Amino acid sequence: MVTLQTLQILIFLIPGFISAAILNALIVRNEKKEFAHIVEALMFTMIIYTIYSLMDMRIPVIPGEDQSIEIEGVSFLVLLVLSVALPTVFAYALHNDVIMQAARKLKITKKTSRDSVWNDAFNEYTTWITIHFKDGSRITGYPRFFSDKMDQSCFYLQRPAWVTQKKGKDINVPLNVEGILITPQMPIEYIYFLKDE
Repeated sequence: MVTLQTLQILIFLIPGFISAAILNALIVRNEKKEFAHIVEALMFTMIIYTIYSLMDMRIPVIPGEDQSIEIEGVSFLVLLVLSVALPTVFAYALHNDVIMQAARKLKITKKTSRDSVWNDAFNEYTTWITIHFKDGSRITGYPRFFSDKMDQSCFYLQRPAWVTQKKGKDINVPLNVEGILITPQMPIEYIYFLKDE
C-alpha cells in the first residue's frame, strides 16, 4: 500500500527526473552511468523546488483528515512548467556553448560544453565541407545533417558535387541530386571546412 509519505516523496522527485529526461533528449552527450542520471535528476529537483518555494506556492499534495489527500492542481501545473522550461533553457545554453564561452572569455577554462571536437566543429562552422575519402576521392556539399559521434561518420550533404582535378585545378562535378547520404562504409580520411565566399 502506498502511504502518503511515499506519495509525497515521489511527487517531490518526479519533476527532477522529468527535467533530466528532457535534457537528455535535447542535447548530445556521452553515455552516463545510472548514478550520474540520478544525481542530475536530484540537482534539477533542488533547482525546481528552490524556484517553486520562491513563488510561495502550496505543496502539491496536502494531507487531509482520515488519511485522505488533497491535490493542488495549480501547484502541479507550475511544477510541470518548471520541469519543462528549466531543461529547455539548459539545453539551449549547452548546445550553444553560452556558459562555457563566457568562462573562456574570463580565462576560467578552455573547455566547451559539447562532448567532442567533432560536435564543436560542426556546430560552430556552418559552412560547406569537402570530404576526402581514404580511396582518394573527394566530395563537397553542405552538411545538412551529421552524426553525433565521430566514429559513426554519417553525413547528409545537400547539393553534392564530386571534386576532380583538371589541369591542376579542382573542378566540382555536380551530382544533380538534392542530397547524398555518406555512411561509415565510405571511410573518411579528413574533412575540409571551406571558407565562405
